[in-house]
Amino acid sequence: MHEFDVTVVNSYDGKADTLLVGLPGIGNVGLLFAKNLLRSTERKLLYRIHSKYISQYAIMLRNGLLRLPNNRIYSIKLKSKELLVLTGDLQVLTGQGQYVYNRKLFNFITDELGVENIITIGGYAHTDLLAYNEKSRSHSVYGNASNKYMLNTFKKLGVKFGDALTNITGSVGMLVSLARINDTNGIALLGETGLNNPADPIAAIDVSKIVSKYLKYDIKMDFLEDLHKKILSVINKANTKINSTPTDYIDLSHYSKPDYIR
Repeated sequence: MHEFDVTVVNSYDGKADTLLVGLPGIGNVGLLFAKNLLRSTERKLLYRIHSKYISQYAIMLRNGLLRLPNNRIYSIKLKSKELLVLTGDLQVLTGQGQYVYNRKLFNFITDELGVENIITIGGYAHTDLLAYNEKSRSHSVYGNASNKYMLNTFKKLGVKFGDALTNITGSVGMLVSLARINDTNGIALLGETGLNNPADPIAAIDVSKIVSKYLKYDIKMDFLEDLHKKILSVINKANTKINSTPTDYIDLSHYSKPDYIR
C-alpha cells in the first residue's frame, strides 16, 4: 500500500470544475451531506482512493466479503451541470499523513481532474449545544475561504465568517488551506452541531440549503429529513422510558455507519 493509490472504476472525460467534499468528522455533517446528495441524484463512481495512512481495518460487506476503507470520487449531474463529489469511509488519522495525503489529493483533483472550485463540508461543535435539539440551535453555517471572492460569494448566501474561531481538522480544512496557497477557489462550510452528536442531519440540511443557493439547484433532502425523524423517534422513546426531559446524550452512532453506496 502506497501513500496515495487511485483505482479507476469508470473512465472520466468530463469537465466538472467544482468538487464537493463530504467525509466523516464532527457530527458526520459532511458525510451525511454527501450521502444525501448522492442518493438524490444520478451518480457514477469514478475513482477509489486507498492510502497507507487510512486506518488498518477491513469493512465487512453485506454479501459476506470485505474490503479496505477508502475515499471515493463520484460524478453527478444537477440539471445540465456536472459536479464531482468526494466522500469515503473515514479520514487519515495522523498529522503527517494528513499533509501527505491531502497534498497528493489536491494535486490529483486540480491537475488531473481540472477542478477549480473546492467546497468542503464539516461540522462546528458548539459548546452551548449539547443535546440533539432543533429548537435550541441557530442553524448557522460558518465559513472559511481561500480568497475574498469565495468569502464574499458565500457571505451573500448567509454564511457567517469570523464567528467560529477554532481549528478545522482533516481534509475539510487542509484542502481549502492548500487552495489558498495555490490560488484556487476553496471554502469550508461548517454546520452548527453539538458536542455529543455522532450523526446530525439537521446541520447537514443547513449546509445543503447554502450549497443549493450557490449551485442554483434545489437539493432534495429526503434522506436527511427521514434520518432526522428516526433520531427524534429514538430520543422520544428513550425519554419516555426514563420519564425525564431530553437527555444530553443519546447513542446515535448506528446512524453514522459506513454507507453501502458503491
